[in-house]
Amino acid sequence: MSTHRMIRNTVAGANYASHTPLDGTLARRRCRIAFAASMALLASTALGETQPAQNPSKPTATAPATEAKPEAALPPAPNYSGDIWERFTLTGDWGGSRNELAKKGITFDMYLTQVSQGVVDGGLDKEWQYGGRENVTLHLDLGRMGLIPGGFLTLEGEGNYGEFVGAHQTGTVLPANSNLLFPDTDGPQLYLSQLMYMQFVSHYFGFFIGKIDATSGDANLFAHSKGDRQFLNTAFAFNPIISVAAPAYALGAGIVILPTGNPHEFIITASVMDMEGQSSNSGFDTVFEGGTSFTTEARYTTHFFNLTGHQLVGGMYSDRLYTSVDQNLRNFIIPGLPIQKASGSWAVYYNFDQYLYQPDPKEDRGLGIFGRFGISDGDANPVHYFGSLGVSGKGLIPNRKHDQFGVGYFRLFASDSPALDTLGFRDSQGFEAYYEIAITPSILLTPDIQVIQPSQKSIDTQTVLGVRLTVKI
Repeated sequence: MSTHRMIRNTVAGANYASHTPLDGTLARRRCRIAFAASMALLASTALGETQPAQNPSKPTATAPATEAKPEAALPPAPNYSGDIWERFTLTGDWGGSRNELAKKGITFDMYLTQVSQGVVDGGLDKEWQYGGRENVTLHLDLGRMGLIPGGFLTLEGEGNYGEFVGAHQTGTVLPANSNLLFPDTDGPQLYLSQLMYMQFVSHYFGFFIGKIDATSGDANLFAHSKGDRQFLNTAFAFNPIISVAAPAYALGAGIVILPTGNPHEFIITASVMDMEGQSSNSGFDTVFEGGTSFTTEARYTTHFFNLTGHQLVGGMYSDRLYTSVDQNLRNFIIPGLPIQKASGSWAVYYNFDQYLYQPDPKEDRGLGIFGRFGISDGDANPVHYFGSLGVSGKGLIPNRKHDQFGVGYFRLFASDSPALDTLGFRDSQGFEAYYEIAITPSILLTPDIQVIQPSQKSIDTQTVLGVRLTVKI
């Protein structure tokens, strides 16, 4: 996967567009630059997304341009107040201290996600599995803190526990539960998975460096997460075709370009990332020894018929030496036969999201469609083509404005390889539908169903049921 999760909130928050002067009082609260690698680059994630203005964890970054005082040009700090039926975090404002810290540029995001899931028809194993993932992220807006105008620092810790429905039960390439893939599958554990610094030097340009959590790339308004929101299947979290050319966590650096000065309109990112990176270590002992990933991505916000949408295109290349999938299986079995190598791997990808019905263009609410498409070299990468399409709705039911749902279909096209053919590896496809019930704005219960035709020819199409509970602490 790639890096992304950070810039989405950093730049979006920094809104250097035209409102935030680059003097002592700058930008905004969330430093989460998202960098771009496998899952797709930092910026697009949060940057073009419209967020409910009342959401304290993701407030809008718009401030009146006519205010005279520099302080007034700052976007409002998140507000954690309110009763449990209104606020977006379970623990609220901590007696007012959480709000005060936010005003000074210090904010915390804390999530706990639990999933119970099992194969109920077809597949290999019908045992139900239970597991969860915790995530704590500290955002420091160094400008709001009075330290470094335009500077942001993000520290993220995450871990998981329990078991999840994997290939041993389904025979699929893409896990039916992406939530327990991160930070890795060797839980229980807790790692410092991200330590990222971002600096804006003008309204149009910034850079980032550090250990990057690249799991938020290939951003999409309706189908994008670590499995804690929206879809559970990995096929809808990001384009899986890009996972070979970049790691999920690694040391890296890159630049952010805002052609219009507004991160909510247009953002371009370019980055380099160490292919040997792991969530469990700093990466300095192996930096760039096993290859380097190069990624670039652009995300543009559209307003067709006065409805919000996004167009995203990206590409990546890794100079790592891979084992080629385009060879006969006997090369791996018979001693002495040469195993063919592939020098490098590349992928090009595209995604879009588009509201078809949106009561208020300023709110992330309505009914829309999304899609992803990608192509790889098909030599180092066993997935040659990938595509997905779906429909999603947010806040459509009266008095249920925090509920959302999604229905999606994906198709994975395997590389044309003698070895894969011998192993019975074929194209696969699947369907998923979920409905996220907001018990409160901070407690979300999601029933989920998936019907998957696995990659292995010998395994029947299967039905996977699950339920997820996400708590924003």
